[in-house]
Order: sequence, then structure tokens, then C-alpha cells
Amino acid sequence: MDKVYNFYKGHFQFDPAMQRFMSMRVTQYESFRPTLGNFFRGIGITAIPILLFAQLMHWDRTRKEKEFSTGQVAYKDRLWKTYR
Repeated sequence: MDKVYNFYKGHFQFDPAMQRFMSMRVTQYESFRPTLGNFFRGIGITAIPILLFAQLMHWDRTRKEKEFSTGQVAYKDRLWKTYR
């Protein structure tokens, strides 16, 4: 079966809509303007979830360490023993 657009023969299919889309994708970094809204959006997507997860882990480890050190949890019942 012979294809109409065989690039081995020097033919190629040009799609103007695809070319506009790919040109837009390449030049979006050149036309980016840093604004205060973009800054807060970036912080909200990256830094805030990381900091919230770190704080959650800190609270959980502190609570478990307090239970371990006061003797509320027996040594044989500890899942990961101590964090030290």
C-alpha cells in the first residue's frame, strides 16, 4: 500500500494548525511575564504542599516519640522502634 505522503520520496504533510500549536508551545517562555499572581501560584503549587507535609511528619514523629519515651507503648508493640 503506497501512502500519499511518503517522506522518503520527499513529500510531507504540512498542517497549519499543528504548526501554530507547536510554535505557540515553543514561544510561551519568551512571552512569559512574571507577575505577583504567577509567583503566588508557583509557591502554592510547590512550596506550600512540601512544607505542610514536613510539618505533618514533624507533628506525628513528635507525638510518637513522646508516647515511646513516657512508656505508653510497649517496646514489642512499636512498629519502627524509635526514631533516634
